Amino acid sequence: MILSYDLNSDIKTAFQIFYKKESKPEYNGTNSYKVAIKKGDNKINLIIPSVYVNNNLRLDLVSNIGNYYLRKFKLYDAE
Repeated sequence: MILSYDLNSDIKTAFQIFYKKESKPEYNGTNSYKVAIKKGDNKINLIIPSVYVNNNLRLDLVSNIGNYYLRKFKLYDAE
């Protein structure tokens, strides 16, 4: 799976995705991936193994209060 995320931000912040290797209720920072978001236009494309998608994902789209314009948010098969 590919996660494609395109947004404009008025501040520096971060996007973080949490995944689980097993189907259990809690998420942790060890099993996550964090991407810095700069002020201005940002395009993020992440490859996510389907085993993690099947165990649910937690997405923190931003980590700070600000003004954001989300242009695209899409999860699709890489095939």
